[in-house]
Amino acid sequence: MENSPHTTKPYIASIGTGRGQRRLIEAAKQAGFAVLGIDQAPDASLCDATLRVSTYDAEKAVEAALEWQKKNHKIQHVMARTSGPANITAAKLASALNVPGQGDDLAEAALSKLSLYKQCVDENVPTIESEQLSPSVAPSLSLPLIIKPDQPLRGKEHVFLIREPEEISAAAQQACNASINGMYIAQPLVSGEEFGVSVAARDGKMLWHAYYTEHVETDENGRFIGKGVAGPRPNVCADVRRMCGASVAQLLARWNTTGFVFFSFRINELNIPLLFEVNPGLCGDQIVDELFPAMWPGTDFFYLEIALLTGAECTFPKTEGLASAVRTKSGGEVP
Repeated sequence: MENSPHTTKPYIASIGTGRGQRRLIEAAKQAGFAVLGIDQAPDASLCDATLRVSTYDAEKAVEAALEWQKKNHKIQHVMARTSGPANITAAKLASALNVPGQGDDLAEAALSKLSLYKQCVDENVPTIESEQLSPSVAPSLSLPLIIKPDQPLRGKEHVFLIREPEEISAAAQQACNASINGMYIAQPLVSGEEFGVSVAARDGKMLWHAYYTEHVETDENGRFIGKGVAGPRPNVCADVRRMCGASVAQLLARWNTTGFVFFSFRINELNIPLLFEVNPGLCGDQIVDELFPAMWPGTDFFYLEIALLTGAECTFPKTEGLASAVRTKSGGEVP
């Protein structure tokens, strides 16, 4: 543990201090905050004070932060640009401090596909049927189906399209190996278009949203490969907008979320958008680092995340009337 230097600035805690958190930390500093960095190997050059504790250990991280607060400065806000168990830590610290954040249920839904499925069922939000299974157990769903990690270690990796029974065992094992809890999820194949909705929320209410398209293909082994994102997504029909809006509003209210959230949907044969993934914060590198700057040059979404969390005024970019769609992939623009 490293104590802070004397400062009169209000403190905001950052869950993680790595490369992915750098721009969010810089935005917090530009907004006038001192930063307490919580990380297994914190970058002291980025932060005003640090705690050396794993972001995956929510109990220890919260305990350490509360102890630091007693001895040093009040922690007024919590920010995170993370995935997996680190989101649990961010949510639990915000709850312990009684400050706005993503909410415990959103953190659980982002970590576990099964948790998201159960929450959608509880809230009557259209979603894709899901079974959580161990590697030795075959799914009861009919083919074709999707096999994916329940708690993925890395994004959309190890997601498989299964068309033949003999493909199940190897895909299930790979998905379990890539899952934090060693379990996999089986889902029926929904062949419709995939798209996302980025949402800015405060106290469980949506303030701004934008649609984008996610381009996904399968390789020769049935593995899903992300090919990039495009935006704005044109011609979203009124019924789909209405149903997406209802799903988003229902879950935001349940979570009492403050900050950005990204929702992923697939449209089924009845033109119903089925929610299958959620991610809190500005965690999508292709979207936030590449697509959004191309769509809205000059808009700093990292500053907006800080503004949402701290109660500051937010001015969001226009989502209608953009001149043309922009497609990006990791490393540059798709022609």
